[in-house]
Amino acid sequence: MSGNVITNPDSDVHITQDNQKKINTFAVRNGWMEELELELKAKENDLKNLEDAEQEVVLMTDPIPILVGDSFVHFEPDAAGEELNKRIQLTKESIKKLNVDIASVKSEMNKLKADLYERFGDNINLENEEA
Repeated sequence: MSGNVITNPDSDVHITQDNQKKINTFAVRNGWMEELELELKAKENDLKNLEDAEQEVVLMTDPIPILVGDSFVHFEPDAAGEELNKRIQLTKESIKKLNVDIASVKSEMNKLKADLYERFGDNINLENEEA
């Protein structure tokens, strides 16, 4: 029976401290990427809602309640339009910054991924599991 045992010489891969550091860094960056992508989706949704609200304000003549912190503040239509425009600009800036951050993290992850796949080949899986 002992003749049926199959061994894989690559199954026991030596991991240096530097390699472990790269794996850990990749895992941390992967977590950041997920958080950044969720935040980006939320900001994009906020932007859509703000732009929709800005279009609706044009048709209104009565004071308009706008959420400021935990309270609603009533704005005249012109002031409400200005407030929404300011929020739209701030949200667009946030989206732009998030996209820059995502690109930076992706770049770092791609370099780490290339280094690790070069070292470990098929013995490591750094791909996200999509549900």
